[in-house]
Amino acid sequence: MDVSFNEQERMLQERAREFLEREVPLDMVRDMEEDDRGYPVDLWRKLAGLGWLGIAFPNEYGGEGWRFMDLVIVAEEMGRVLAPTPFLATVVLGGLTVLDGGDEEQKQRVLPAIAKGELVMTAAYLEPNRPNIGYGDRELASTAQLRGDSYVLNGEKHFAQYAHVADVILTLARDEASGEAVWLLVDGGSEGIDVTPVSTTGGDHQCHVTFRDTPVPAANRLPGDGWPVLERTLQRAAVATCGFAAGAANKVLEFTVEYARTRVQFGRPIATFQAVRHRCADMAVEVDGARFITYEAAWGLSEGIPSEMEVSVAKAYVSDAVREVMAHGHQVHGAIGFSEEHPMPLYSRRAKMTEAMFGNANLHRERVAERLGL
Repeated sequence: MDVSFNEQERMLQERAREFLEREVPLDMVRDMEEDDRGYPVDLWRKLAGLGWLGIAFPNEYGGEGWRFMDLVIVAEEMGRVLAPTPFLATVVLGGLTVLDGGDEEQKQRVLPAIAKGELVMTAAYLEPNRPNIGYGDRELASTAQLRGDSYVLNGEKHFAQYAHVADVILTLARDEASGEAVWLLVDGGSEGIDVTPVSTTGGDHQCHVTFRDTPVPAANRLPGDGWPVLERTLQRAAVATCGFAAGAANKVLEFTVEYARTRVQFGRPIATFQAVRHRCADMAVEVDGARFITYEAAWGLSEGIPSEMEVSVAKAYVSDAVREVMAHGHQVHGAIGFSEEHPMPLYSRRAKMTEAMFGNANLHRERVAERLGL
């Protein structure tokens, strides 16, 4: 295993950091929480122009032909600035799932459009009161019935991020004839779709989607069994989310250390007090651990190595570590760190969001225990 960055990856990290810190001020992040669309279109187009929306797609599908590890590097830098984009929903949940499970026509239709910034996607697989679909839960209430050359889709889906602006909603449903789980590429403008935004702590534009006799061309079904595809999708999404969370924690560490150096109490900087120094040291330990355990899981996925254990270890560790980083950050900042004008609440809310996505720490600890034979 080699998780050290090569020259290309170092350059990617430097360029991504420079670009995102320049283009994504915190005022933009706050504004996008209240914005109807939820992301700046100009920023999305710039990301496409840099090649980052197709970074892990092969060249023949309009991508850069790089590795999943490179995508995680970009996700980490996005996390540092809390970049408000449908990157995870479109590229990871949408594009990489089509790359993994789609046929050639579907790949040629979807992936170049994502890489050019012309297509926003999301994945709808969770259902109300069923948060563990894909993690041992294989019961789908949503149904797809084949009638002639089209499926008729019915059901409800919960927590489909950016579904309100998605051109395509990649939806998992149960084929009524075979009982199999099937993925369907559903046009976001189809009849019978109702999308309702869901208010969340993270302000991350989650949606509830209802399908009522929604027609879907049979050609839009991804071939094969949908469950193995979902399992691989969730692995990639969990690791990308770990990258985003680790990047956010790293940024909090940086501005907390700077605050400790400059905030004076009792005639001296608070960084001279052991309690503050040790909190900052603990933050550094947690951030480094989160980053490198994420790289380990990303490296395994990039190499095509079975990485279920590494993914669950990473998601469990990063969820806990980032929560601790945010708690220490609030303690060091004191009261000012709870004001809405300060970045701490924004980062803390996003950390809570990433902690819950794609399985929380306890769920992944159970998966680790199972793989230990317990």
